[in-house]
Amino acid sequence: MLEEEKSNHSWKENNTHLSQEQMQKVEELLRKHPDVPATPSAPLGRFNLFQISADVKTTQDATQHKRKVSFELAQPANERMEKLKIIRRNDSDYIPNIANLVVVSKTERLTKADKFELKKATKTAPNDTTGDRKSPQDTEAKNPPKVTHRVTCDYSTLNTLTTTRKYISMPNIDEIASKIKDCYCTTIDLTDYFSQLELDSASKNMFNFYYKDYVMSYNRAPQGWQSSPFFGVLALKMTFSPDRKSTRLNSSHSSVSRMPSSA
Repeated sequence: MLEEEKSNHSWKENNTHLSQEQMQKVEELLRKHPDVPATPSAPLGRFNLFQISADVKTTQDATQHKRKVSFELAQPANERMEKLKIIRRNDSDYIPNIANLVVVSKTERLTKADKFELKKATKTAPNDTTGDRKSPQDTEAKNPPKVTHRVTCDYSTLNTLTTTRKYISMPNIDEIASKIKDCYCTTIDLTDYFSQLELDSASKNMFNFYYKDYVMSYNRAPQGWQSSPFFGVLALKMTFSPDRKSTRLNSSHSSVSRMPSSA
């Protein structure tokens, strides 16, 4: 996790759970790609974002009948997305492909790094008035998992009109094992993964959803569109590619491009 030092606007990673050698590997990765991490001042990254051109049949309308949705639960997430310009209010006279919003609850639990810090803190903490030392389990029990709500869209109707269908082919366990032999393994939280993929001007009018008594539209790749994961993986490969020059990959229809880093 990256933390901002307000005094000099520099950054440091929370890496106390790593060995010295692992810390050096992480720091080397960050030095090579300083524009990749999301930060409080740049929550969608600091590099020039990718653009997606989505090919959807315009001769048919994928608008769904409006369903009953708990918009109150979706409001915090929608307000954040609107503030980051991931979505926008659409007041056009004609809006095609209006989908229904889907609210998904998620339980936020402590990560392994958080548990490591919690265990470390309880070892060094002074005893309480009863003389009993607090265990990590006791401390965690007093801080139950927080339930948050995320929003996605039911683009199942629009997906049938997507001309070029893109899917991710997951490797089997043998392929994974052969590639990670003698390697360090960790996890990366892809914050606002699809939201870092900007839609081009023509595609921004294709992904819409009902919200309260009006319609919102996506400026960036939406959750629920079948091709978002494919383009997300493609953009990730381009981001960590040794060649940081302008790149454009085309399929027969849909495409994703990266703007020059010097732009």
